[in-house]
Amino acid sequence: MDPLTQLVELLRPHGLRWKRLDATGDWALQFRGHDGVSFCMVGKGDCDIQVEGQQGEHLGEGDLVLLNAPPPWRLMHGAQPHLEDFEATYAGMDGNTAFIGKSGSGPLTQLLGGQISFGSGNIKLLRGILPPMLRIPSWAPSSGRLHKVLEWIGDEAVSDEPGRGLILERLLEIMLVEAFRLNPLDSGMTHGLLAAMADPQLAAALKVMHAQFRRTWTVTELASASGMSRSAFAERFNRVVGLAPIDYLLELRMAVAKDGLLFAGKRASEVAFLCGYKSVAAFSTAFRRTVGSSPAAYAKRRSARPI
Repeated sequence: MDPLTQLVELLRPHGLRWKRLDATGDWALQFRGHDGVSFCMVGKGDCDIQVEGQQGEHLGEGDLVLLNAPPPWRLMHGAQPHLEDFEATYAGMDGNTAFIGKSGSGPLTQLLGGQISFGSGNIKLLRGILPPMLRIPSWAPSSGRLHKVLEWIGDEAVSDEPGRGLILERLLEIMLVEAFRLNPLDSGMTHGLLAAMADPQLAAALKVMHAQFRRTWTVTELASASGMSRSAFAERFNRVVGLAPIDYLLELRMAVAKDGLLFAGKRASEVAFLCGYKSVAAFSTAFRRTVGSSPAAYAKRRSARPI
């Protein structure tokens, strides 16, 4: 399994709030912060986006933006917009389309967007993959495919056909993978897992780590897989990924362990073997040190997980 596929599966995207916004004239919407991912595509017109603590961006027609665990943020258009709270607007919506502004008072801006939740205990993985704000311009190679996926998500979100939930989960996974395929250089990303996967030598090491995460790797072996010297590999991996190679491998094993305990209903002994530990005691010690609770205590969260 390649790294990106495994990581998206471990994230288990499952929740969606999908809406379309038609706005005219000068307008502004305030959105509340949350722990998931918000996404917004400009279908018609243009607008500005401002995330608290970050530099604002202008979004043109066809541009898509993804926000990772955003603090409060705004979308706006015009010189003197009237600020409205999206939650209040959302509460008064009829169906899946919101209207703001006065009809005929200015150019139409049409936005398509939503909010993704994640059902796993591995939300920390997302912090290493997706930057706080990822803007995918309309000219990006993945843009056309993303637009098609978003259109399909929109159709499913408002349908009541059998299998709707399953299809939406798969479409959300596809949307995330397509977004993650964006060339990091196009978005200015120089750190994080996406930047590492765009580096051929680091990507080679990541592929063998994910394919054989049960194996007791050494830094020398991983450096050899990447075609680099041990010191050069360790320095570059740590600088780009943000973790030492062996620490990253431990985080990956614990992510697999948490998923097995929470979703697959596996016992600690099964998960220990699955993650490459020779004894349950060694696994339990590593799990408690990394996660902060015993495997048994963590597994009790199973009854409260999203369905």
